Amino acid sequence: MIPIKSSQSFQSWHKCPGLLRIDPELRFLFPLERWGLAPSNGSTRKGMKFETYGNCFVCGEKNPNGLRLSFEIDKERQTLKTVFVANPTFQGWNGIVHGGIISTLLDEATAKLVYELGYQAVTASLEIRFKKPAPILEPLRVYGEITEVGKRLIKAKARVVKEDGTVLATGMATFLKSSLAKVGSP
Repeated sequence: MIPIKSSQSFQSWHKCPGLLRIDPELRFLFPLERWGLAPSNGSTRKGMKFETYGNCFVCGEKNPNGLRLSFEIDKERQTLKTVFVANPTFQGWNGIVHGGIISTLLDEATAKLVYELGYQAVTASLEIRFKKPAPILEPLRVYGEITEVGKRLIKAKARVVKEDGTVLATGMATFLKSSLAKVGSP
């Protein structure tokens, strides 16, 4: 990461080749080449291509250590749903799903939906609210939906609920549409 001085303006660095800054509140620039995102011609335009090769921790069918979840997506209603049963590997406190796994489910429910709907966007923020402990070895239903699509931002929300409808956690995400991004599949 490259720290920037608070006196530097957006105009002074936003066109620097090989650097990416997504969140305007962020105080660091990230070298694109560290993530393997810098194109060979040195331009930052079209420097990111969203692709999946089946290795995603949550939905990747080829990831032997992943959750391997499949999602039902309704493109017309802009919603998504899935079911997850956590085994003891994914617990934090005894009998309770680790909060990081719940956060991951909420993140995936919003980000996958944005991706599957064809938006070229990256996560700018994700806010999680834990309501009740999520039990292991019980089906947890995960729902996501797009709530707003603007010129530059997409907003989405997600929730994890028990079979009886009890809300265990909620998430609100904001995505930044990016001209640097290109959605695609192999």
